[in-house]
Amino acid sequence: MVNKSVNVAAPSDGSVVPPGAVPLDVAGQLTAEDWIDWSGELVLGETVALHLEAAAVLLERDGWWVRLQGDEVEPVGEAPEPPPVREVLRQLWGLALATVAVVAGPPRPRTLGGALADVRGASAADDLAGWAVGARVLDAVVQVRVGSSAARHEVWAGDAERSFAEVLELLAAGAEFARAHGPR
Repeated sequence: MVNKSVNVAAPSDGSVVPPGAVPLDVAGQLTAEDWIDWSGELVLGETVALHLEAAAVLLERDGWWVRLQGDEVEPVGEAPEPPPVREVLRQLWGLALATVAVVAGPPRPRTLGGALADVRGASAADDLAGWAVGARVLDAVVQVRVGSSAARHEVWAGDAERSFAEVLELLAAGAEFARAHGPR
């Protein structure tokens, strides 16, 4: 059941709220319809959470590129060391879901949108549901955090000043929200 009763005030300076600084509750930004995929089926919060976590695993494994102008991309920093034992199950599931066939050469860095799309295409059933609803959840998280209903996760992540850690935290916050407030 979707909880729509609580909103979190956005920070006054437009910055992203650090994890744990305020309770993550973007339920007021999402309606019950937002948890329905394009086929008309209800998408479970756990499905969305797994999709977002798998995208984070791809970015951690292959690197992240922030999109600048046009088709130009620039690699941004090194991926942090993966967490040790604490997140092994999440990473194993994410790697299983995010196995992407690479035509030639080493894995390529991805934008946030590219990682989400690659997870979608890598799943056996082409996880359009997790991708579509996951995008809505990420948009809602960004909108609450920056205080603008116009904000979109891909544009937010494509800001040249955005850090890799902020993108990973957005995915973690989206997964946490989907598990806690999405349909079960």
